[in-house]
Amino acid sequence: MDPNHGKYITRMTAAILGPVLALGLLGAVVILLMRRSHRKRLMAARTLTDPETFYTSDDLLRVTAAGDSTLREYMEHSLTSGSGSGLPLLIQRTLAKQIMLAECIGKGRYGEVWRGVWHGENVAVKIFFSRDEASWSRETEIYSTVLLRHENILGYIGSDMTSRNSCTQLWLVTHHHPLGSLYDHLNRATLNHHQTMKICLSAVNGLVHLHTEIFGTQV
Repeated sequence: MDPNHGKYITRMTAAILGPVLALGLLGAVVILLMRRSHRKRLMAARTLTDPETFYTSDDLLRVTAAGDSTLREYMEHSLTSGSGSGLPLLIQRTLAKQIMLAECIGKGRYGEVWRGVWHGENVAVKIFFSRDEASWSRETEIYSTVLLRHENILGYIGSDMTSRNSCTQLWLVTHHHPLGSLYDHLNRATLNHHQTMKICLSAVNGLVHLHTEIFGTQV
């Protein structure tokens, strides 16, 4: 056998197996990191769902009666998510009384969005029309899920029902972002490469969190 031919075969084998082994090792490291991150999120979720660690005062969110409306039936029959992975549906008893509306920052099909001041901090107040109670209830249920608590997902503060000028208002209060929605921001400003990558990464992190497999904690 030609010695040069043998060396050629050896080099070709090394050239093929080297990258394959490197990719396999890299894949194993990525999977290990993802599983470790997933376990941390599950541990954090279990901590938040523990009543002893989550409820620290009598002034936190509580369920309130809502008269004879459909909301009352909704709250009586849907106090938990049922999967064991979410928080009870919570309505802040005095939230609307603690918020001072400052300015209207948006309007849409379901109502208006106001910038409000709550304990000296700016918050966003989405005010639903009374005829859209079902939409308000649905959003309240979604936001009350503990697994939605993530730095790249809009932060939920609470919901409330109040009366202004003899009209019933349904409030959903979230963190306030002074730059507005992503759509408005992209139409207002030209982003550089770093800003674009930062927005993309934050969006991806939020989506990954939302689509992470959930294991129920109740039998």
